[in-house]
Amino acid sequence: MERMRAYKSTTLQEVRQWIGHNLDEGVVCPACEQPAKLYKRSINSTMAKALVVAYQTMGREWFHNPTLSAQVDSRSSDKGMSKLRFWGLVEEEIDARPDGGRSGWWRITAKGEEFLRGVDSVPKRAVTYANRFVRFEGGLVDIHTALGFHFRYDELMEGNG
Repeated sequence: MERMRAYKSTTLQEVRQWIGHNLDEGVVCPACEQPAKLYKRSINSTMAKALVVAYQTMGREWFHNPTLSAQVDSRSSDKGMSKLRFWGLVEEEIDARPDGGRSGWWRITAKGEEFLRGVDSVPKRAVTYANRFVRFEGGLVDIHTALGFHFRYDELMEGNG
C-alpha cells in the first residue's frame, strides 16, 4: 500500500484529499497509520445460501445470526449475513447490548424476500469503504446466479412456495 510523505505543514484537508484520490489502490493514512481502501464485494454462494437458510428457518422474523449460523452451517459466517445489508436484503436490530456492542439480531427485508423468490435482482457489486456502503457497480444478479452451480435452488427452497 502506498504511503504519503507527510510533513508538519501538511494539513488534515490535504491528507483527506490524498486518501480520497487513492482509495481504489489502497493507502496507509499518514495521520493514523490505518489502511484505507475501497472494497468491491459480490454476493457469493455462501452468503446466498445463508440467506436461504435464514429465510427457511425464520421467514422474516428476527433471528440471532451467530446462533443460527452455528446451528446450520459453520461456513455461513456471521460476516456474510452482515454484508447482505449493503444490498438491502437484511437489516440489523439497532438496539445495542448493555456493553455497547452489536446485538447480532437480523431479519430479512421485503426486498430480501423478493430476491430469494426470484422476483428481484440486485447490483452485482457493492463498493464499501470502512465497512460503509459507497456505491454499486456492475450489472444485476439474481438468486440463481448468486448461488452459483454448487446449489440447486429448487431443492434449497423446497417447502417455501
